[in-house]
Amino acid sequence: MGKFKMKQPKLTKSKARVKKLGEVFTPPELVTQMLNDVPTDAWEHDKTFLEPSCGNGNFLVQILKRKLAAGATPLQALATMFAIDIDQDNIDEARDRLFELVAPLLSEWNKVVAKWIMRCNIVCGDALQTDHEKLFCSFPSQQQLRSILDGDGLFFQKNTCVLLPNHRVLNLKKGSAPLADHYRIINAWDKLSSSVDEELGFDYEYDNV
Repeated sequence: MGKFKMKQPKLTKSKARVKKLGEVFTPPELVTQMLNDVPTDAWEHDKTFLEPSCGNGNFLVQILKRKLAAGATPLQALATMFAIDIDQDNIDEARDRLFELVAPLLSEWNKVVAKWIMRCNIVCGDALQTDHEKLFCSFPSQQQLRSILDGDGLFFQKNTCVLLPNHRVLNLKKGSAPLADHYRIINAWDKLSSSVDEELGFDYEYDNV
């Protein structure tokens, strides 16, 4: 009987992408080794991480897992993670991988909030050529999220929230409002803000809510 070989994750997508973008993903075992060297207090719930070349999310996935293991809520963990990549395909894949991890832990409404946070914090751009302030604070949704966290760095650790179109935040006790009310808020947001953040790519269609 031959020896069983564990399938290794692909570190590149294609030779063309390596040549064009210099794209080689960090091996999972190296990600683990590097994060093991991070001080313990870095996992406190209001501490932030920036991944300036996130690829398809190898570091982000492990950071999210460690934040959750340290007791952060899924929304708090996502709200304190920032990432940039030069390729939109990688950004989309990284967001999908993170959402796959947190979705089973979230209510239907908070799945919408999680996607909103990731749209704001995990963005396509050139980390070497662009002011990070512009990448993360250019659009109304990003400015709203920054305002929430500037006011209270642990906001998403302590609150279930509904985001309103006029940039106010309504705090709700869990189970205090039926999902139909969330639909009405979403519909109002859609009508009032149909063109807001178009460049950011925030999707106001919530068919799966």
